[in-house]
Amino acid sequence: MADKRNAKTGCSLRTLSGWIDTVSRSLFIRRRCGKNGFTLLEMLTVLAIIAILSSIAAITATGSIDRLKADMTARTIALSLNKARIRAISENNNYVVTFLIRDTGDKDKSGYILEIHDDDNRNGTKDTNEKVEEENLTKGVPFDLPDGKDLYCISPTSSSMKDGIVFPNNKVTFYPRGNASDSGEVYIYPLTSKEKKRNWNRRAVSLEKVTGKPIIWYFDRDKDKNGKCPWTRK
Repeated sequence: MADKRNAKTGCSLRTLSGWIDTVSRSLFIRRRCGKNGFTLLEMLTVLAIIAILSSIAAITATGSIDRLKADMTARTIALSLNKARIRAISENNNYVVTFLIRDTGDKDKSGYILEIHDDDNRNGTKDTNEKVEEENLTKGVPFDLPDGKDLYCISPTSSSMKDGIVFPNNKVTFYPRGNASDSGEVYIYPLTSKEKKRNWNRRAVSLEKVTGKPIIWYFDRDKDKNGKCPWTRK
């Protein structure tokens, strides 16, 4: 049905849907119809709407950014582990991956690093002629295993585990057959999410000892609330 309009002013008389839309359109109509100014109630209503929408947007954006950072970091860890595994197979020698926590001296780089060592002579030592690569992880997403359940639904008992790296000496070696020296896992928790207790943004990457294949895990808060093991395999 066509809008009915006032012949003199051209103002629309159609029904407005939604309370936000009603307020915004009424302000537009008031000015177009020659009515001077806005009422205090109208102005306060608009300011309240803006404040509410801004708060919602900020909360949503922060959560989404943390989730993306956590996913990206977990994928980077998994890909780096798998890269070392594939190189060990193709080059028929050992590759050692070490999880490092250190001050890089560069504010734009993360202090959470994966070091990939091409151990040609298989002695476990970084010799001068052996290649060593470093993968800087996403800034603001550290290794971390706070109080709570790990992948096996067991609370960490060792303070050394709470750094989020559950590998002997924080390293793992891949052999020419593709298998790994140890099974283990590494946990990550975005700093902002930890501060806000958004544990659903936690991620973990585990490693199967026999196959050497990495697996990404997600923290399921619903399972956690129901007393079940909170980690879900991707």
